[in-house]
Amino acid sequence: TLSSDMLANVFRVHRFIAGGFGLSLLLAPEAVNKAMAPNRVMPIEERLTLQSWAAFMLAVAGIVHAAPFFPPAAQRSIAQSLLVCFTVESIIYGKALVFDLASSPVDYKIGFASTGAIFLGLAVAYGIALAKPLAKSSSA
Repeated sequence: TLSSDMLANVFRVHRFIAGGFGLSLLLAPEAVNKAMAPNRVMPIEERLTLQSWAAFMLAVAGIVHAAPFFPPAAQRSIAQSLLVCFTVESIIYGKALVFDLASSPVDYKIGFASTGAIFLGLAVAYGIALAKPLAKSSSA
């Protein structure tokens, strides 16, 4: 169906985003930190948090890699969960950018906003794909 095809395409793109960021944070958290804040030293606790989050991102990459082969109802369930996740992430990043980081340097805010834009883009992609109705023949 149109919905399943669109969801499959979103899943196929998302697997590379999740996998790429997951590997980056797992293998090179300090380089990611330097890209966002060149003069900031990352505490060990933050590195461990990023690497732990990276393991979750790699799990998501594996799920969305397999998701195009799931039944349409399962695809929609996964997409709905990810839509909620990325909508919440977008709100968190938006609030932080406007209020919490108001006095931060502009280049840091640009890097932070770029990360938030990825979450917003994924929320929009999943939202659009989910807005497409399933055909009656494939809703079993």
